[in-house]
Amino acid sequence: MSTRSKYALTFVVLGLGLIIANYIDLKWGVACWDCDSHVGVPFTIYHEGGFVGGAGWVWTGLFGDIALCTICSFLLGFLWSQLDSHSK
Repeated sequence: MSTRSKYALTFVVLGLGLIIANYIDLKWGVACWDCDSHVGVPFTIYHEGGFVGGAGWVWTGLFGDIALCTICSFLLGFLWSQLDSHSK
């Protein structure tokens, strides 16, 4: 497997993991209609305003999730490439 494929595969796997974790946090988070809650793992990506309003996307959290996924996929892809080169 090429080095580029290793980086791409780790990015896709980590990205899907974050999507699943955020979906679970959204569906099984706070269970009341008038609560002020935050949705997102590990960073808040959506703020539910509750009774008083103020709901909306938290763009810094979304960009933080993307940055975390990119950095971790780079590190894991690099580690995978190093381990693969030492095994040959």
